[in-house]
Amino acid sequence: MNCLRDPTVAEMSSTEGSKLISSHVASDGNVYPVQTVNVKNVKIINFQKNPFKFITKADLFVLSSKFEGLPNVLLEAMALKKLVISTNCPTGPKEILANGKNGVLFKISDYKALSKIFMKIYSNKKKFNKHIINANKDLKKFDFELNCKKYLCTINSLIN
Repeated sequence: MNCLRDPTVAEMSSTEGSKLISSHVASDGNVYPVQTVNVKNVKIINFQKNPFKFITKADLFVLSSKFEGLPNVLLEAMALKKLVISTNCPTGPKEILANGKNGVLFKISDYKALSKIFMKIYSNKKKFNKHIINANKDLKKFDFELNCKKYLCTINSLIN
């Protein structure tokens, strides 16, 4: 199973789910404790201005942030029709993933839960396709031009 992930790999290296992944860990330039990983199929890469070449090759996308604003990377992964797994951190993932309808949410730093999610996906990939389908339909609400038109209509209705 290929996935593009944030740095929450260190603790997961001893779990059953770690055997299923071949992973690229993209860093934002900060130093994370990922060098302690014992998984041979993990490649650490530096910050990427254009991560699309990695995301397009991935089977799924994992965001393991402790906090976010608006995690555009989730929208980008959804647009590329990838199964999205994310921590249920404040502001962003829960709203974008529609409380788990458009992807899978797990508790911050819960590497055991992440491992179990990997195992469930690996054993029944078709079951998780509904998340990809729902996410693709739901992306419209994040469309820039559509939202600009809505704002303009609202402003015009207030002025007139």
